[in-house]
This record gives sequence, structure tokens and C-alpha cells, in this order.
Amino acid sequence: MKRSAFWQSTRALWRYRRTIACAFVGAMISAACFGAGLGMLMPVFHLLLGGDQPGRSLTDLIRERIDSPDAGAWEVAAGERVIHLLP
Repeated sequence: MKRSAFWQSTRALWRYRRTIACAFVGAMISAACFGAGLGMLMPVFHLLLGGDQPGRSLTDLIRERIDSPDAGAWEVAAGERVIHLLP
């Protein structure tokens, strides 16, 4: 009786079971970290945009930063460029 292509491939890959297992574990860790990062986007944006202060925009946050006395020249220049790109 002839074996299916799946079982033939399985037998050929059996030598690499440790490498495949490590790759699988790494893929699961990567997926979990990616999911955690996506899950943190909303809370971070809520904090950045001041969820308790409605009407505040990203432009307002940048303007506050570049108007502060401890802002460097490069921060002011970069902030101005970003403000011009924002809607």
C-alpha cells in the first residue's frame, strides 16, 4: 500500500524535529508579543491624546513639547515638520 505525500514528507522531516519545534515555539512567542503590542495601542493613544481632556489633539501635544523651555533645536525643527504633515 502506497503512503500519502503527507506521511512521506513527515518521515523526511523527522530528522529536523528539534529545529521545527524551536521554530514553532519562537513563532508562538512572536505572535503573543505582536498581539500584546496591538492590544496596547488603544490605551497608549488614549494616554497620549489625553482621554480625560476631550478636544486635545496630537498637534496640541507636539506644540506643548516644542514650546517648552527644555526643547532642543532639533526637537523644535522636527516638531514643526510633523505639525505641517498632520491634518
